[in-house]
Amino acid sequence: MKKLIHLFVKNFHFLLFIFLEVIAFNMLVRYNFYHRTTYNFIANEVAGNIHSMTSDWNEYLYLEVENDMLSKELANLNNQIDILTNKIEDRDIETSKDSSFVYLNSRVVYNNVSSRHNYLILNVGSNDGVEPDMGVVAGKKIVGIINSVTKNHCRVLSLLNTDVHISAKISKNNYYGTLTWEGNDEDEAVLKDIPIHLKLNKGDTIVTSGYSSIFPDGVQIGTIKDYVVKDGMFFQVKVDLFTEFRSLFHVQVVKNLHSQEISSLMEETEK
Repeated sequence: MKKLIHLFVKNFHFLLFIFLEVIAFNMLVRYNFYHRTTYNFIANEVAGNIHSMTSDWNEYLYLEVENDMLSKELANLNNQIDILTNKIEDRDIETSKDSSFVYLNSRVVYNNVSSRHNYLILNVGSNDGVEPDMGVVAGKKIVGIINSVTKNHCRVLSLLNTDVHISAKISKNNYYGTLTWEGNDEDEAVLKDIPIHLKLNKGDTIVTSGYSSIFPDGVQIGTIKDYVVKDGMFFQVKVDLFTEFRSLFHVQVVKNLHSQEISSLMEETEK
């Protein structure tokens, strides 16, 4: 203990200098927009490269879980194909291959689920056509929204982030509200602003509303777990989330081909 105290006293001025440098750097980044932007850009790129080197091992550990998830997703898709095929054969239905959305496959190199502001880092960036405000899904299940992009990586605000708000609806009746995560249970979110005259049932499916340029209509979010009346006018609905955020490795970036056109019209309306 005496040696430790002696070492501290001997190097006091050097340690004080380092401490003051850290404080100065923190203030420089926090209160200067240019320096903060540059720092975030470099930090995201470095973090992306570091996590890329460690993600292969983590991916191997969760390979069994991911295979199980992919197997279930494939079975679900095959069931939907069978249903649609029967409908097309039974009825005169017009089909179109035109779509406003395209999907870019990517790999998760970092994933945090332990804070109130969780995020992921993917191994795709501006070189791959990725831009901020694009959605991210895993199969047909929601993951989050991109908020920062470097050349080779991007940062995704997870649905498990209290700053993320998703326009979501009840699948059976198309009534929509705002879905948020309250920072508690990683398997549960809250859907607000649902009128109390609606008949809700536990187990009803919640999906994206399609009322934004980020996600297409019908991306799966979860099922109704419970609900209570708030302010005497609306239901506050607890949603049991479909996405297993701890086992995400392969996800898809969602690109809306008409996002700029939609944003332009919305900006004109707001003027």
